[in-house]
Amino acid sequence: MRKPLILVLLGLSYSLAVATCWKVADLRGHSTRAAESYSISADGFSGQTFEISITSKAGSVKPSNLKCQPASANALLCVNAAGETLTVETWAIDANAKTVVHTKARSGYGRLDGANLFVGKVIGTCSDG
Repeated sequence: MRKPLILVLLGLSYSLAVATCWKVADLRGHSTRAAESYSISADGFSGQTFEISITSKAGSVKPSNLKCQPASANALLCVNAAGETLTVETWAIDANAKTVVHTKARSGYGRLDGANLFVGKVIGTCSDG
């Protein structure tokens, strides 16, 4: 009984470690906004799942309209610059800890200017259905 369970667990760990597309959710952390005089407050995404896809030459986040580039095999840098507005995001996957770290900075949006720092869970790979 123990051997099949160990093999299943090892297989799941391996699939997360070699994945190029991860599903992440339950992001929690802190935000700051110009509208709130840049005070830091608890924040997060409730009920939202993201797909983080990374290849050696490209990357993407779904849902998102930002253009992304791989920073490493498990990290993305995403940017959207238009006129005086700028959004910069990072996504970093720690497959062994089944954890994602996400940062976001916005400028040029007036009251929405600010930043986020969130930590979430890797809930599987994109091929998990």
